[in-house]
Amino acid sequence: RDIPRTDDLTPETIIEAAKGVCNTPADYAAFVEKALSLRVTELTVLKKFKAISAISKEEQLKFLTFNLKTISGILEALNAPNELLKALRQSPETFLDRYDEVIQLFSTVSGENNYPLCHSHLRNVRKETSQSPIRRGKVELDTFLEAELSQEPQKGFIVGVGANDVEGVLLPIATSLTYGLTTEKVLVTGAVAASGSADGQLEMAVKMTQQSAQEALTLVKNYFQAIEPQISMAKLLGEFLSKLTIHHQLLSASYNVGGPSAGYALALNTLSAILHIPIYNDFGITGAPWTKGVTKNEVGGSVIIGGHKKKTEKVLRYLRRMYMPKQNYNSLETDFLINYWSQGKDILGVTHFGDLVPETIWLGEDYEKLIQELTEQRIQFKLDKYLNNKSDEAAKENIIRLKSLLKLKAEKEIIRKIRAIKTHLQNPNTDPLTSLESIFEGGNTAAKQVKKVIGVFDPLKEYFKFGRFKRP
Repeated sequence: RDIPRTDDLTPETIIEAAKGVCNTPADYAAFVEKALSLRVTELTVLKKFKAISAISKEEQLKFLTFNLKTISGILEALNAPNELLKALRQSPETFLDRYDEVIQLFSTVSGENNYPLCHSHLRNVRKETSQSPIRRGKVELDTFLEAELSQEPQKGFIVGVGANDVEGVLLPIATSLTYGLTTEKVLVTGAVAASGSADGQLEMAVKMTQQSAQEALTLVKNYFQAIEPQISMAKLLGEFLSKLTIHHQLLSASYNVGGPSAGYALALNTLSAILHIPIYNDFGITGAPWTKGVTKNEVGGSVIIGGHKKKTEKVLRYLRRMYMPKQNYNSLETDFLINYWSQGKDILGVTHFGDLVPETIWLGEDYEKLIQELTEQRIQFKLDKYLNNKSDEAAKENIIRLKSLLKLKAEKEIIRKIRAIKTHLQNPNTDPLTSLESIFEGGNTAAKQVKKVIGVFDPLKEYFKFGRFKRP
């Protein structure tokens, strides 16, 4: 509080600068202490440099060589011309040749109060902190995973998230339908445990993820059955997937965040791969659903998981929304939630799979506008409720309306695609090499053709409607 700093250096920007190299409160505190210490060291060296003319040339060169890194930091903090930085890096002699210019720049600092903590101090501390092999590997992994996040809605691409002892870890999952890859209906790769007794916990986590992937297929089947009870989903999907494999690839350099909490992510990707529906790309998700629910219409009830706060912090560094089981959401502190709502980001509790699907799939630009409108109105409603103690009933009704509209549109499209699969399987002239896209577009094409044929009779309908043809 009492340390001078530049106007644009707020506590929030300092925390943001430390993210990625700091995991615990102690890490963040140490980061700030290093930045403050660096500033004090630079001030000490700066004062000594002002008196450098009183010592011999040999001593001057020794002083510069020994304090090269610190003086470079001072130049950055004072926004020195690039020529001075270049001269310092070239050699101490070249830098001393510009002594008068340097002294003029340094004369702007008369004491501690006009040498504030600034962004260059944070950058240099971050650079120094990330030099350790462990932290460097973590920063590189985060950078890699950030680059791998989807730039657009894709079929079978979702961001799951795990957690280890100290932080959340992004876990992008890519899912595809493949032909005859294995006798198993579900295949998980990327989750591999090493051999040895010490790796028993990791091996168990891998097995639980593989089980979650199999359960995801059962959950999707039950969800389809709930919204389209006239078709036997067990038989439909059994026949449709008879020669296909659902392949989930977990994108992680090392699988050390395991467990069943990728269940919802795997279920959404399973639905996406089977029905050829893109997953929206602005959210992350964690949660372990079960294959039934508290009622027959609430298939895929959520099961409480661990590490949800660390997972949320990781996801919301990159994305706008974070979904987790309702029980976990209820345990989050109000201040924690308000912090993210104030940034235009949202954290949402999931009760069951059917409530989740409409907000996470992508059915075109108009559908996306509804999702964005829902997200913005929901965030504003919660901010008004918790910050201003104001409950806007009209806004609440509109949120319910938007959720209902998304649910209606989503289930209508899912049912259409399920029926298209049924039509494809029942057609004796089906081409076995027909693509999924053709199968799902075929339903629309057939409907258009029927409508076109019916349209031929419209003139006759009009004729009889107005009584132009009467029986004698």
